[in-house]
Amino acid sequence: MHRLIQPVLPLIGRFFSLTLLALALGPATCIASWSWAITSSNLSLSGYDARIPRISGNGSGVAAAIWSRSNGTNWIVQTRFFNNNAWQLTSSDISQTGKDGSLPQIAIDSNGNAKAVWLEAGTTNVIKSADFNQATGLWKTPLTISDSSQSANYPQVAFDQAGNALAVFTQYNGTAWVVQSRAFKSGVWLPPKTISSASLNAYDPQVAMAANGTYSVVWMSNDGGLTNTIQAVQFRNSLFGKITQLSTPSANAKLPKITIDDVPQTTAIWMEASGQIFQIASRQLTIAHGATSIM
Repeated sequence: MHRLIQPVLPLIGRFFSLTLLALALGPATCIASWSWAITSSNLSLSGYDARIPRISGNGSGVAAAIWSRSNGTNWIVQTRFFNNNAWQLTSSDISQTGKDGSLPQIAIDSNGNAKAVWLEAGTTNVIKSADFNQATGLWKTPLTISDSSQSANYPQVAFDQAGNALAVFTQYNGTAWVVQSRAFKSGVWLPPKTISSASLNAYDPQVAMAANGTYSVVWMSNDGGLTNTIQAVQFRNSLFGKITQLSTPSANAKLPKITIDDVPQTTAIWMEASGQIFQIASRQLTIAHGATSIM
């Protein structure tokens, strides 16, 4: 018994000493060496109303923030970059002077180039896009990427590591609101493509991108009745697949969100009615297993 206890005692003492050292150093030192900044940074101009902030990072310490700010007359779209552990000294106005810009979204690639989209109000609401070139440090002149003869809404954008992008938005076609996409490849926007049903109203499109250039898009569809459904499609090798209905056919569903990893596996979630309550539903899409439903 004595022989068993004797070698154990130094180990117990060593463990006790390490425990005391850990308590003395505190959890921040023992668990992690990073911490949040003590104070927040005001990115928009003080004294003016700013709303709808969005942010995108590239995994290399660079981030791009975007928002809408009132200048007293119009809502302007502004951006600011975070690089080398600091925010830019000033924000950039990227929307057109004298126009209202809202619902901004931004995406950034591994090289620090960025692509922004937003809704510009007018006689018809249109979707605008602007590119940031990291090499020059400048934003290019915005382009209209929706059909200017009909109103558009709900812009979203995703950027892959090869400099390609996919923007999605809703566009009125004279009969229904449809989801349209525009691919950005080799430095130019390709023609728009309707990816939802041409006869059903579609709202709230969301887009996600994998490193290999696979995109997944999800949206809420309505046939004019009381039931909304969630639908999705994938974009690979410059082609869209077939539309898949993700939600239960008879259940009312809304607020879809989507993400995709580098497998690539896509996961979509949304709110779905179950009796008198809403639940959060999810479906996964993988190359090996197809779609799997989890409630």
